[in-house]
This record gives sequence, structure tokens and C-alpha cells, in this order.
Amino acid sequence: MNTDKHRFSLLDLISNFQHSFVSGYYKHKKEYFYVLLIILLVNSVSFIPYISGAINTPPGCYFIGYPYPLDTNKYFGQMLQGARKGILYYQNHLTTESHQPAILFNFYLVLGKIAQVFHLNFIAVFHIARVLLGTTLLIYIYSKSHIFFKESYHRLGVLALLCFSSGFSSPSEADTFKAITFFPHFVTAMLLMVVYFYNFCYFSSYKSTRTSLYLCAILIFLTGIIHPWNIVTMFFISLLFFIAFIIRKQLLLSKELLIGYLILLVVALAILGLHLNTLRTNPVFKAVAEQNISFIKNISEVINYFGVLWIPTIIGAILALRRYKSSLMLFPALWLIGSLFLISLPFPFQRRIVEGLQIPVVFLTAFCLFIVSENLSVKLSLSKKLTGFALILLTLMASTYHNLYSLRFPSDHPAFIFYPPIEMIKNMEWIDKNIPENSNVLASIATGQLLCRYTLTNAFVVHSVETIDFSEKYNLMIWFYSGRADISQMKELLEFFGIQYVIYGPWEYCSPNLNLLKIPWLEMRYQNKDFSIFKVKQ
Repeated sequence: MNTDKHRFSLLDLISNFQHSFVSGYYKHKKEYFYVLLIILLVNSVSFIPYISGAINTPPGCYFIGYPYPLDTNKYFGQMLQGARKGILYYQNHLTTESHQPAILFNFYLVLGKIAQVFHLNFIAVFHIARVLLGTTLLIYIYSKSHIFFKESYHRLGVLALLCFSSGFSSPSEADTFKAITFFPHFVTAMLLMVVYFYNFCYFSSYKSTRTSLYLCAILIFLTGIIHPWNIVTMFFISLLFFIAFIIRKQLLLSKELLIGYLILLVVALAILGLHLNTLRTNPVFKAVAEQNISFIKNISEVINYFGVLWIPTIIGAILALRRYKSSLMLFPALWLIGSLFLISLPFPFQRRIVEGLQIPVVFLTAFCLFIVSENLSVKLSLSKKLTGFALILLTLMASTYHNLYSLRFPSDHPAFIFYPPIEMIKNMEWIDKNIPENSNVLASIATGQLLCRYTLTNAFVVHSVETIDFSEKYNLMIWFYSGRADISQMKELLEFFGIQYVIYGPWEYCSPNLNLLKIPWLEMRYQNKDFSIFKVKQ
């Protein structure tokens, strides 16, 4: 095999585009037109929940720009940090415990710095990132689908399934459409995994592959600072690929190859060691990790992830395993089997392992459907292309419901969470300018959401995972504003948690018996209509 045709460099995406989309334009221009049409369609549809949210904004309010507020405010808070403090270290402002920043969650720190450099607002950068990264992921997977599927309508079917199919209740980590629509860091993690697997296979199968080796090392590092648990998946699947190459006699062990594997192992262990050391030495991030448990409840949950797609996927995997000596579909099958095995283990990040799993599911589904279509076309004297398209269309019709459902604007939060009064922007601007960074602030969850988005203060209770001892703090916050506690108890609470400022606004109002103006150790610093900020006197 001429390995020059498979060379990979840091400019792989550009070279792929040049080779496949420019040099071969006249040969495949109809196929490329449909590819671009599918990508344009999925990106256009992905704006529906955002447009819906903006259109329904009540008078005197503004739309926070995202249909999942508990997560988005955290992301925008990280972008604020990146813009002001740099992209290396992250500090958790969604809790009041003092701690050192760490190398974590750098993705949104980088987006924040990009927004600052190009003088863009965070919402614009968020949408630019998810569209560009989503498009890159789809183009990359499509460009590599030529290796697995020789017919153009096969590749288009794969792309359509990848863009629009879903399970009965699939998490965003396992659903490409939802990741592209809502979570650009999930898309980035998927892209890193796909590029890594391709280059690992190339590095293992061909000579003169130092560029692929170095790129794999970089991809492992980037994965480690975005979603470190994916390294476990990547290395286990790589081991299965390695065994498959040996069985298929496509791998000749050499000193260069062994050194390459050792380099990848060292990089992986180094980034995992850095992460584990952070969890060991930083009590806040350790506590957050302990709260961020993501177990899969039962097998039915896994079945719901891909719904009807499981039927052709399992058949496709069986066919690929039976043809293990010749079929390249063995590798998507190993990705699927390896992930399912890891899911069965009691990792605290169990559900995270499904990230990107829709990619091998779609490849195996398409593999099965096109084999069935070929057999049907022969038996019924039908066109293979029309039969294949019909099966893809039927599969899409049976598997797109959950994605369509996700486009509705969610109603599981009060309206004011999505649509704060415009006055709240002015209030947050005053806090950002007049209250020092890292000051501990007591407020309701709704106000805390805006605090962590617009300021670098530490909110007392905000997020069920990021806030340490969330349930306890939530109950204490309710108790403080309820008017049931006496003044001395309230002061003890503030002193114990190091609270320096107290907010009292429409979202904190719980009882007419509470009047913070009468408390001698609280000094009003700001008032705007029914929103007040008090400083705790030392």
C-alpha cells in the first residue's frame, strides 16, 4: 500500500479538504453538495432553541442565551475567568471554600480569552465555537468514512445518521446532534477521540509515522485537560486495536513502534497523574469530583441511549467480528465492545464513557443496513441505491424523536431563570466593579447563577455538583432568609462560612419578618429598586 496517500500532519484537515473537496470536486461534486447541505441543515436546526428562547423574552427582561441555565452560567463564568486571568488555571467560584486554582476545564477558559482578544461577547464566541467544531467533527468523520464505505450514498447515509439519529433518552455525551447543539466541549472531546483513533491505527500499521505519533501525544494531553476520563477509554480501545492488528498480521513490532507506544503511555500517565494529584491535594476539587458521580443505573438506561439503533448495530458488530481478518468495520466494533465493557465496571465516571459512542454505533448501523439493502435489492430486483436510502430514511424516522424533543425550550425551571429583569445586569455590573474578586457572597441560587456568570465573586450556593455540600448550604440559605433565625444565629452562619456580602432581592425574599436594615452588623452598600447588597461588618 502506498502510505503517502495516508500521511497525516498537523494540517490534516486542510490537506483532506484540498484532496477530497478540491482535487476531486468535479468527480464528486454532487456528493459534496449533499454533504454541505446536511451539515448546513444540522447547524441551522441547532439554533432553534436559542431563537425560540430569544423570541419569547418577556418585556423588561433579557434572555440568558441558553436553554440549560445551571450549566451555561458555569461555562460563561469560566469564560470570564479566561478573559481576565488567563487560560492555564481554573478557580471554582461556585462555592465559598478557599482553594488554589488548578489546570482544569481549560476549554472555556480558552474561549474566554478568544472573546477578549477579538472583542466579542461570550455568547457569540460560544455559538461560533459549537458551529465550527461541530462542522469540523462532521467533515473529519465524513472524510474518513471513505475508508469504510466505497459508495457515495453509503457515506451520505452515515453522515445523515450521525447528524440526526438518537436513542430514546440519550445523554449529550452520547448524542452528536445534542453535543453540536448545546455543548461544544463535548464535540471537542469527540473530535479528539476520533482523530486519535485514526492516527493510532495509522501509526501502528505503517512506517514513517512520527507525525501521527506526536499528534496522538498532543491529543492525549488535550483530552486530559478537557475530559481526562476519556483517556481510560482511548487507551483501552487502543489496546484492542493493537491486539486486532497482531491477529490480522498488520503490525510488525519494532524498536521505533515500541518507543512510540511508550511515549503515548508516558504522556497519558503524566496528565492523569497531574489530575489525580490535583484531586489529592486540592480539597475543593476533590470534593467536587466526589459529588460528580455519574453511574449508569441499569441496562435499560444503556438501551435507551441508542434505542432502535441497537438492532442494526449489534447485527453489524457480529458481522464485523465474523469478518475480522478482512473488514475494517472490526475497528468500530471494537470501539463499541470496549466501551460497553468499561461501562460495566464500577467507575465513578461510568456514564461519561459513552462519550462519542454514537460514532461507532452509526458506522455499524450503516454497515448492517447496506448489507441488508444489497440482499433485498437482489431478491426483489430493486435498485441498491434506492433500497439503501429507504432503509436509512426509515431508521432516521424511527430514531430522531429524542433530538426533535430536545429542541423544545425546557420548562423544568421557572421563567425568571431564563429571563432575568434587565435591571439585574446593572446590579451585576455594580458587584463586578465594587466587590473585590473572591469575596464570599450569600444569595439565592437564582442570584448566585448570575453572580458566577458576571462576576468573579464566590457564590454561597449555586450548583448541585460544583458547590461543596450543596444540600446543606441550600437549606442554610433558605433558613437565613426565612426570618425564623435570630440575629446571633445568622451572624454565626456568616462567620462560619466567611461570608462578606449578603444580597437581598426579589429572589431572596422569603418572609416579611426579615428586615436586614435593622441588623447592626450589616451595612448597606448598594440599592437598586428592590435589590440590595449588604456588607458584613467585621
